[in-house]
Amino acid sequence: MRSHYKDNDKMRQNSLFSPPIYPQEVHHTDSGHLSQQVFIWKQRFLHQARSHIRNRTISLGRRLSISVMFSHDGPFQLSGLGAAPFNCEGIIFASGSPRFAFEAVDSGLTIIDAGINTPAYFRLLDKVPNDSYRLLSAGELERLRSNVRLIDSPLDRASADNAFDQVIDTLTTAPTEQTTISPRVKNILKLVEQRSPEELSVKELARMGAISESRLRALFQSDFNCSPASYIRWVKLWRAIQCWRAPMTFTEAAQQAGFYDLAHLNRTVMDIFGQSPTALSLAEGTHMQICER
Repeated sequence: MRSHYKDNDKMRQNSLFSPPIYPQEVHHTDSGHLSQQVFIWKQRFLHQARSHIRNRTISLGRRLSISVMFSHDGPFQLSGLGAAPFNCEGIIFASGSPRFAFEAVDSGLTIIDAGINTPAYFRLLDKVPNDSYRLLSAGELERLRSNVRLIDSPLDRASADNAFDQVIDTLTTAPTEQTTISPRVKNILKLVEQRSPEELSVKELARMGAISESRLRALFQSDFNCSPASYIRWVKLWRAIQCWRAPMTFTEAAQQAGFYDLAHLNRTVMDIFGQSPTALSLAEGTHMQICER
C-alpha cells in the first residue's frame, strides 16, 4: 500500500490523532477540577462530564451504535434535525440515527455508547425504536441516577467497567440472544475480524462469504441498518484506537488499521463521533484511558 503518511507526528505523542481541537467542542473546567473522563474499550465507551457542549453543524455523527445520555443535576438542551430546541434529562439513540447537538452546562452528564455486534448493543436493541430515538422515562432516569454516580475524580478501570455495566443493567433485563443476525452476516462479521486491513473491501467480503455484493448490502441493511462499507470503516476506526499504544504514533496506528491516509481517519472520526479524539485526549481537566480488549 502506497504511504501517504508524514513523519512529523512525534511532536504529538500524547494525543491520539493529530488535528487541532475543533471550535464546536467545548469542555468547561471548574478551578482545575476534573471536567470530563472517557474510557474507551473495543467498540464501546463511557463518557462523564460536568458540562459539555457539542455543535453538530459539521457532522451529524451517525454512529453504528446505541447511545444512552442522561444528566445527574438538571436538564440539558437538545437541538437540530429541524426540531426546535428542547430540554431533556435522558435520551437513547438507535444505531444509524443522526445525533442532536446538545448543550449541557453544570448538568452532569453520563454517556455510554455500545457498538453494533457487542453484547451491550443487543441488550439495548429493544429499548429504542429503529432508526430513531426516544426520551428516557422518569422511572428509568430515577434508577439510572440511583445506580450510576457522576464521579468528579478519576475512575479506575474496574470502576469504569462497573459504571458502564450499571447503565446497561438498569435499562435492560437478562441478556438476549443475538437472534436478529442472519447466519450469513455472522460469518461475514467473523471474516472482518480475522482479515488484514488490505482485505477489507465489500467485493472481497462478498467473495469470501460466497454471496453477491447486492445481497451482502441488503443483509447488512436489514440486520444492522448500515452498509457493509460503513461497517468496515467502523471496524478500521476501532482497530486504530485499540492498536495505538506508546511508542506507536497515531499516524502509525492509522496506517496499521488500514486507512489510506491520516486525513481519511480524521474524517471518519468526525463522521462517526461528531468530534475529534484530540479534544478528548488534550482538553484541560480530561482523564482519558484506552482500555485493553
